[in-house]
Amino acid sequence: MKQLKHLTSWVYEAQLGSKDWRAESWIDSEMFDGIQYTQTELDNLQDIGVDPKVINRTFPVVQLLLGLQSINKTDIIAKPRTVKDTDLGQAMTESIKFVSDQCDGASLIADAWQNQIVPGFGCIKVANHNDPRYEQIHWKPKDWKTIWWDPYSTPWFTPSSTRYVFEQVYMDLENLAAIFPDKAYELRNYYMELKDDDFEYSELDDEDWYREDRVRENTYGGRYWLDRDRKRVRPVEMWYPEWEVAFFTIMPNDMVIELNDDTDPRQQFQMIKQARQVVKANVQKMKVCTFLGDLELQHQNTPFAHDLYPHVPFVGYLDRFGHPYGVPKQIREQDKEVNARRSMSLAMLRSARVIAEEDIVDSKSDLQNVHDEANKIDSFIVVKSGKIDKIQVDEASALAPAQQMILEQSENEIKEIAGVNNPSLGYDTKREMSGVAQEKQIGRSDIMQAKLFDNLGRSSKRIGELTQASIKQYWTEEKVIRITDELTGQDKIMTLNKISNESGGPQILNNISQHRFDIVISQTPHTDTVREQNLNLILEWIKRAPPDTIPVLFELGIELSNIPQKDKILEKLRPLLGLNPDADDMSLEDILKLIDDKQNDELHRLNMAEVQSKIDRNRASAEESLADAEAKRADKIAVLAKTVGEIKEARRGKSAKGTVK
Repeated sequence: MKQLKHLTSWVYEAQLGSKDWRAESWIDSEMFDGIQYTQTELDNLQDIGVDPKVINRTFPVVQLLLGLQSINKTDIIAKPRTVKDTDLGQAMTESIKFVSDQCDGASLIADAWQNQIVPGFGCIKVANHNDPRYEQIHWKPKDWKTIWWDPYSTPWFTPSSTRYVFEQVYMDLENLAAIFPDKAYELRNYYMELKDDDFEYSELDDEDWYREDRVRENTYGGRYWLDRDRKRVRPVEMWYPEWEVAFFTIMPNDMVIELNDDTDPRQQFQMIKQARQVVKANVQKMKVCTFLGDLELQHQNTPFAHDLYPHVPFVGYLDRFGHPYGVPKQIREQDKEVNARRSMSLAMLRSARVIAEEDIVDSKSDLQNVHDEANKIDSFIVVKSGKIDKIQVDEASALAPAQQMILEQSENEIKEIAGVNNPSLGYDTKREMSGVAQEKQIGRSDIMQAKLFDNLGRSSKRIGELTQASIKQYWTEEKVIRITDELTGQDKIMTLNKISNESGGPQILNNISQHRFDIVISQTPHTDTVREQNLNLILEWIKRAPPDTIPVLFELGIELSNIPQKDKILEKLRPLLGLNPDADDMSLEDILKLIDDKQNDELHRLNMAEVQSKIDRNRASAEESLADAEAKRADKIAVLAKTVGEIKEARRGKSAKGTVK
């Protein structure tokens, strides 16, 4: 009971410490909804004859940011620690995507992003689904008005700095009793005790006012544990860390596994035997307690192995006290000024100022009639004879341009503060502004919004880390997932935690719980312009690339295009391009082996070419030597023949001389 009172004091501390910024965030939400006047401001404008107008400049600013998030998707990627874990890293990435798809995670992140930029805070909880018909790991959206935390810490929910985080949501009494059947009798009795003491509204004449006032009250805080009129209660689910001594095994692959009392002793022995080191450490362990007022419903250790807060915050900006706020807060006064200036300008354009003496009409009541008639479009004013010089009607429209000029200044200030300019909004810009100048304006807008998107990436990474931890904890049986190749778009099936007996004994294949991954965020603009730029870049590569690489680049270019049925086109083109059609289904080891085989074949081909070259060179040298020998022999024969001819000629000369004698 003492600890429960301590937890209850945290509830009141959080409600009191966050009341001011929650009130501001509520006003920002009203600004986005178009409720931009207080009742006092409305009454003051109507008293001076001004019809209040709302020109909601907050809406397009927020819609631009929502659209930017929609076309610039955030991908959660699990990076493996080693090369051997590459396939499993992709499997973990696809597993996180699978969990996201099962709970429409893209829409949940988009809704949390809207809360991040409007009230300044959104939340998603990575929890377990109690219904076995659905995926066990589940992302649950949380209304920012129902999440509370230590007001003296950061809203990023780190156990080292945030003492507690809790949810407090109204729910039907019987639903809560069904969740905690062992406490159903105590719940109903406790509800009857609170029923007489707790606050209630005496009547419900205006249901809209009642609903808005109660929601606003709960947003600011409120001490109420029940709603008597609807028979609902408001329990608290409190999460908080406590320091405890624990034992851990550090495995050879750097994985850290805690030795729990619930773990089978034989399994503990095997872990200790295989461990590189066993460590005793004083660490923070997460606790969760559910209670309603002074009634404790549940108090236990966290069901998750990661000992982190399961709540993922989406934070816009932080003030000097560490309290969140959104975009509308910075442009709120300018937006109100635009409304006031526009309302005043319209009132001046259709109003006239009347200056008259009392005796122009018979009675003072007729003076009001003169004023009303002067402010009509087809006014008809009648005064006493000879009194026309005692009345003066001035058109107030002469003052409207000054109001319009100040209005335009306020509109420009809204764009400057929010980082939204005409080029980023897609409005018509000045004709003298070049395309380069427009790109610079859009770049400046991106710089102004960079902090918001950095925080979005931080939240997305936290979702990936918590989801990865839950996958390792709860996916212990065989599970079949589809893996899509990021480059080619081809699908292949992988079975996680598959039991195999091929190596002489049972072993678990594709066990992602035994590997470590780093969660990173990849933000890729999925727009036609970016896709076209990438495609043009590849086409330029093809023009300058070596012939051997052209087929691969050609395939990549088709993948990046929007050609209908491109999978069938690639299926027919790959054999013609000399590409392996089965390469998409090959594992990393097979691809590496194929590369090694190709390198060995190429090396063998080069060696054979070198040997053949030597043979050709030797043959050419031999043929050249033979040709030289033949030439020398021919020369010798020619010389010899010449000599023989000369000898014969000399002999014939001598013979002729002897005959003459």
